[in-house]
Amino acid sequence: MEEVRIILDPKGVASKGAREYVQKFYPNLKKQNPDLPILVRECSGVQPRLYARYGNGKEVSLPLANKAAPDIHKNIEAVGQAGIKATILPFIYIFVCITLLKLE
Repeated sequence: MEEVRIILDPKGVASKGAREYVQKFYPNLKKQNPDLPILVRECSGVQPRLYARYGNGKEVSLPLANKAAPDIHKNIEAVGQAGIKATILPFIYIFVCITLLKLE
């Protein structure tokens, strides 16, 4: 896997789970993958979505609207495992499209 993007709205109700994912699961994900570049941004008015792009140009897209943070975490693990099974080194970028969030 070359890239994973999460698109979310900073205030939208449908993006609540995606925002909670970033708050609850991002720190552990980064701790477990210290060399993995992770970028977080937001875009007003978008429906939350997960995109995973693989080395062969294939891209998978999953809707995240109204999903709980643990379910989103499972989706990210699943697309990561699919990349590992394909023997492609995963790099995860979480994109959301306007404001860069600083998470510590």
